[in-house]
Amino acid sequence: MEELAAPRIDSLLREGNNTLRTLKSLEPGLGLQLNTPFRFGKDVNAYRKAAEAHDGARTLRIKTYSPEQRRLDNQAKTLISKTKNILKPELGPVWNERWIDAGFLDASIQSPVTLGGRITLLKRLGIFLKDHPEFEMEKFGVTSGNAEALHVALTHIGEVLEKQLISEAQLSSARKIARKALGRRLTGLRHELKQLLADDDARWHTLGYASPADQREARRLKAKAKAKTDATPSTSRATTAAPASETSIAALNA
Repeated sequence: MEELAAPRIDSLLREGNNTLRTLKSLEPGLGLQLNTPFRFGKDVNAYRKAAEAHDGARTLRIKTYSPEQRRLDNQAKTLISKTKNILKPELGPVWNERWIDAGFLDASIQSPVTLGGRITLLKRLGIFLKDHPEFEMEKFGVTSGNAEALHVALTHIGEVLEKQLISEAQLSSARKIARKALGRRLTGLRHELKQLLADDDARWHTLGYASPADQREARRLKAKAKAKTDATPSTSRATTAAPASETSIAALNA
């Protein structure tokens, strides 16, 4: 059974919300032209709504439609089993041609292993019991009416689930499109800020970004550390060189 993940805000939407709040507090001092709080907010809200729509559709399927299908299917399995037990004294304990009229066409009286097979068998059992009411036992729920009702209900919930899955796929695509748009907006904002803010402007940090000055310093420290590592002879090279030196000295003394 598919597990329903706990509701959560993904990292991109969280970043978008935080950035939007900060932009509103800093403008108009930033002087943004392309990625204004209004435009930024449109992309944040579009992604939030798309994510909520997709999550809502998935939740409806997992928490409502799928459990209802399982409930009806369990009822179908029970009705099929009880009907077979009622028919065995008359039709025989194992499959024979007499079971064909009751709807068991596959040389077996085992219940179908697939949901589709059980739905088809329910329809056949409903017809058989309607034509042979002497086999109906209402106290056990074995009636043509119950078989037909389960057939209709399972067919309907199957159609609902199929439509729901199609809807989920469409909503998932819309969510991906909105997510990409918000990602592009965040990237565009950083590019525009590079044109507006000094490399060491404190507002980079206010917006939650490392400033260009920070990035340069990080690269400098990384290069310095690498140079230091490269300048230090490795233990393996020193160890490897020793036997070669000893061999040369031995050769000279020979």
